[in-house]
Amino acid sequence: MYKIHTISVKEILENSFENEVFLRYDLVIKYMFIDTFMKKKKLKKKFERFKLYHLLYLDKSPESAVKHHRRFIPIIKSFAEKGYDMMYPLHMSRQYHLQGGSHRLSCCLWFDIYEVPIVFIEGGWTDRKRRYTKKWMKKHKFRNHIKKIDAVKNQILKNHL
Repeated sequence: MYKIHTISVKEILENSFENEVFLRYDLVIKYMFIDTFMKKKKLKKKFERFKLYHLLYLDKSPESAVKHHRRFIPIIKSFAEKGYDMMYPLHMSRQYHLQGGSHRLSCCLWFDIYEVPIVFIEGGWTDRKRRYTKKWMKKHKFRNHIKKIDAVKNQILKNHL
């Protein structure tokens, strides 16, 4: 059984940089999904509402994008109704690299939750295999959206660092 610790969201964000490069643009895209969903923003095309989020998963398969979309909605609704469910800690390596829980962490950012439960996963990645940098985004069809995503990232960091 893992021991649950508490950590600030600020500390997690601070550990999302390497050599001053932000490594977790996926959190920003998930935050944008939450914002669109919660504010029920009307966009020209239905797919446009969640396009960036779907792009995160379309490389795997269209089915993967739909599966992640369908799983994310109940998480958002749960946060809106009850806040963070302490029964589901984020998974971290001993180097404070996020190993699991990026959807929940994005919810924490959107719903202004500043302390979260974590568990350290032994044998977790130590080399930050999950890198969603600006360079990664340019390679994965986000090139035309980088300015918008960067603006949201900067607002998130301003609010939470």
